[in-house]
Amino acid sequence: MKAKIIIGITILLIILYTLSKISYKKPTYTIVPNTMCINNCNLENFIHAKGTKLYDKNGNQIKLRGVNLGGWLLWEGWIWGKGFTSESKIYNDLVELTSEKDTENFRNSIYKNFITEQDIKKISELNFNMIRVPVNYEVFENVNKIKRIDNLISWCEKYNIYIVLTMHATPGGQSTLFTANPGKTLLWDSKEYQKQTVNVWRQVAERYKDKTIVAGYDLINEPDTKNPDTLLKLYNDIIKNIREVDSNHLIIIEGNKFAKDFSIFNKPYTYNQMYSFHMYTWFRDNREEELSRYIKMANEQNLPMWAGEFGENKLDLIASTLDLYENKNIAGWSFWTWKKAENKYPYLYKIKITDAWKKVIYYIAGSNKKPSKEETLKGMQEFIESIKIQNNVLNNETLKILTKPL
Repeated sequence: MKAKIIIGITILLIILYTLSKISYKKPTYTIVPNTMCINNCNLENFIHAKGTKLYDKNGNQIKLRGVNLGGWLLWEGWIWGKGFTSESKIYNDLVELTSEKDTENFRNSIYKNFITEQDIKKISELNFNMIRVPVNYEVFENVNKIKRIDNLISWCEKYNIYIVLTMHATPGGQSTLFTANPGKTLLWDSKEYQKQTVNVWRQVAERYKDKTIVAGYDLINEPDTKNPDTLLKLYNDIIKNIREVDSNHLIIIEGNKFAKDFSIFNKPYTYNQMYSFHMYTWFRDNREEELSRYIKMANEQNLPMWAGEFGENKLDLIASTLDLYENKNIAGWSFWTWKKAENKYPYLYKIKITDAWKKVIYYIAGSNKKPSKEETLKGMQEFIESIKIQNNVLNNETLKILTKPL
């Protein structure tokens, strides 16, 4: 079993490496920065940037240190037990195995139980001060689904946990990787999808403009386009629309090439902006080199730099990465991820996978024979129980490393 997991991860790494070698065009788009807040400005009551540092409403410097809530409002097969499978793949296969009604009920149960008030309470008790929430754009867009975020905000207000909202899957998908839930036509190839992305962010900003517990908007997770001008213009259009309805919230921008290439940004887009990189060292350990490059750019543009994702590695490497972040004066970090099924890398909280659910998720991943409808429904029911925080298992070794800097 472990051999199969290692083979699967190796295949993914090969894909990622191949993508990293794709030829990218040089940007020609000119960023025209909006450097001053004009209307309804109240930045001091929100998380806000001053130079390369972040500050809270009391004027105290703050580092946003916490966890990602992966696998909740955007599904990923490996978090649930097996496979580099997208949300659409999981959903469609479950419909095939059961029915549309059964799968919708399952989706609602995931939304209800994967993250609850008890999760946020526990995050607070462990002394983290923020969560990063990966969201499928469809959740933002749906009047019923977005209420899950409303509930989350109320819990975070209660336990004083800041929220970073991130569009983890855009219309069409912002890359070809399963984590972006890509469709047949990517975001970069559709003006309609780009306009839709802008409109969704405008609606989100309008809805949450007064919520000071929302630390910021992380606009596009791990974008990857061979034509960076498309990304640069899309960022411009999103920010312009956000600022028309929300003058205060922190705007978080990720680099191209999966949040690693910031060379395309020759200046900031707006006041109260922060850059966010993701750091995974599966190919080679070049953390020092990457961080030096990121910090140099942040200092030149006088903006904070934040580690929006890191983890999925051995504990000693996670520990040394955190030491680097502190020494390099990064504005904080968000560990990937809060809970997951067990794999080759240490978990923070483990989702225990039952035999019944294993039949289902392994079939979806292409590693098992097709289960019956009855077997699938049983597995789905058991998985809903497994994801509840009271049934998750804490890894104290991981916790000790993550809470050392707090």
